Amino acid sequence: MKRLVLPAILIAVMYSFAWAAETGNISVKMDGFPSGLGRVSVVLYDSAKAFPKKSGQAVKILRTGIKNGMAYVTFKGIPYGEYAFVVLHDANANKKMDYDTIGRPKEAYAFSNNASGIVGAPSFSKAKFKLDKPSVSQSIDMIQP
Repeated sequence: MKRLVLPAILIAVMYSFAWAAETGNISVKMDGFPSGLGRVSVVLYDSAKAFPKKSGQAVKILRTGIKNGMAYVTFKGIPYGEYAFVVLHDANANKKMDYDTIGRPKEAYAFSNNASGIVGAPSFSKAKFKLDKPSVSQSIDMIQP
């Protein structure tokens, strides 16, 4: 019986390390905010169907402040896979993106990979990146309205 317990424990420990290796962190550095007012939301998606407007279907949303025109967030413990994110600067703190009368954003925004669309948001395929190691990072330049 003792001979079976030790191998079983070793297998369980090895399996738990393999399981833990399947998640990582995504760090995002954002630069170029027009002001330090309001808050920044970074919305992480794993689906082209939800990206970029269905925040209720997002993997995770992080919010932070701005200091010296910059902001930072880190998504921790995210399962390996393909992701894309949207950055929104809610300068007036009304908890939504504001648009002008023809639908252009009135507040700064950005997308992962610094992707941009010809008209509107870029596709998920342009903005997506792989999380396939313990840590990935992106430096993002905010798009001014």
